[in-house]
Amino acid sequence: APLIVFPVVARSGPFSTLASTLWTVHFAKRLLETLFVHKFSKGTMPLTNLFKNCGYYGGAAALVGWDVSRRGPYSAQLAKLFAQLSTETKIFVGAWALCEVLNLYTHLHLASLRSDGSREAKIPTAWPFRRLCSPNYSFEIGSWICYSLATQSLGAWAFTALGALQMGIWSKQKLKRYKRKFKDEEAFTATHALVPGVF
Repeated sequence: APLIVFPVVARSGPFSTLASTLWTVHFAKRLLETLFVHKFSKGTMPLTNLFKNCGYYGGAAALVGWDVSRRGPYSAQLAKLFAQLSTETKIFVGAWALCEVLNLYTHLHLASLRSDGSREAKIPTAWPFRRLCSPNYSFEIGSWICYSLATQSLGAWAFTALGALQMGIWSKQKLKRYKRKFKDEEAFTATHALVPGVF
């Protein structure tokens, strides 16, 4: 839904080129990760989650696409657009890209823990997991914060806030499970869910 809805809704606005490119890269990466990287611990997802996810991501794509379509004046060509952006916006785009790469890194590490085909939860040991239970969510939230800063979209901020809230809930639950399961394991060193020393 997000890969289809966003370009349809955002096509009319000149500023939507940057927003649409970042959006498409993120969700294309997510789709490829789902197909080739993720090894889920549960065999299926409840059918109700499918409708909830499609509604959430499709609605967010429509809202953010509509919001960024109202921006301007910028060139429709990405290279020209990037040249026209302020230094601050270029920094946000660079930080967005870094968060996306780090998110992919954490997903590849998690997938490597189940390379034997097991669905058993194992202790992640890559550097982002040393203090955090869910750095993949931390980097995901970071990328959406940078996206929101780069696009200056209130719709993107709403999407970011809702996503961060949900990932925070999941991460707290995961940390609680991991502390119970790995309490006697020296390799488990995560003390926080998403933000070192804070949450």
